[in-house]
Amino acid sequence: MASRVPEIPRARFRVLYFTLLAIVCAVAGWWPAVGIAAACVGVGIVSVLVAHGRGRDLALTFVTVDWLGLGIMVALTGGLRSPLTYTLPILVACHLLPTDPTEWSRVLAPSLAGLAVLLIADPDLAGHRLIGAATFAGLLLAGCLPPLLVRRRSSPAAGVSRRRSQRRRRPAAGAPRTPRVPATVDATTGFHGLPRVADLVTGMLRDATRLHEAVGIVCIRLVFWQDLRDFQGELAAEAAAAAAARHIRRHIGPLDLAFRVSGDTFLLALRDRTTSQAQTVAAELQAGLAAHRLERSGQRLTAVSGVSSYPATRSLRELLRSAAGGVAAVDELDAASSR
Repeated sequence: MASRVPEIPRARFRVLYFTLLAIVCAVAGWWPAVGIAAACVGVGIVSVLVAHGRGRDLALTFVTVDWLGLGIMVALTGGLRSPLTYTLPILVACHLLPTDPTEWSRVLAPSLAGLAVLLIADPDLAGHRLIGAATFAGLLLAGCLPPLLVRRRSSPAAGVSRRRSQRRRRPAAGAPRTPRVPATVDATTGFHGLPRVADLVTGMLRDATRLHEAVGIVCIRLVFWQDLRDFQGELAAEAAAAAAARHIRRHIGPLDLAFRVSGDTFLLALRDRTTSQAQTVAAELQAGLAAHRLERSGQRLTAVSGVSSYPATRSLRELLRSAAGGVAAVDELDAASSR
């Protein structure tokens, strides 16, 4: 369930969670807490709109408001002894279930705001500060268990599927061995090769459709690479490509995709980037490459770039052609998009 851009499902969970809390508080007659819950529902609706329109903007602010709201409600209904305290694991699970594990610590950090509210309202934390803090931490950990179990349950299944697939592909004893297919990873840069463009980018677009996010496509070409190869040789040209790849890697996220589609041309698929955001990345890459000088020749890594984005352009073929137009030859990309 995790994704790199979990704001939309998290915002929907937020609205549902505080709506249920408002109902529980109304039944119990805790009317001040009902008002806080209703305000949090309103904030949740705003967060849904922001997530759809602006993606990650204010994401941690909304998470912090969740914890402040819950902390105030718990303080109004009895402090750490309040029954609402035991809904804390639900809020943790709501935050973490759609979130990539690499971001869990950032998403959990605002829970300290809830603890701060409790300490202000009930400095002794139900009689003993140490035990109260341990109880709070235990509830946080309890909320982490469902996301951990969901991920663990899905991971072994994928592993079993891969092992079964490997067993099916293993040749029988005495059968002639099939030639090994070369790896579709560029040896110089470590980027994916042209044959992987269609399946990997299509998968990213499929995820983007499900999560209502954009995908930015950037095509970037080293303008002098072919001359470098002609006059200084293959090693010098590949050294330039490797230097460019190192720079590109520093400017993209861990779940973005990078391809070397020809000797001088790179293709990037960037998660949750609109056209303007992809243009910003491309401009930063060009500026950074131009500031780098090759060790042997002192030549700068001058580059040109083009961008496109999904869902502004929906067809994979047109996405690639729009990004590569005026930057690189599109014939190979056309062939890749139809694989």
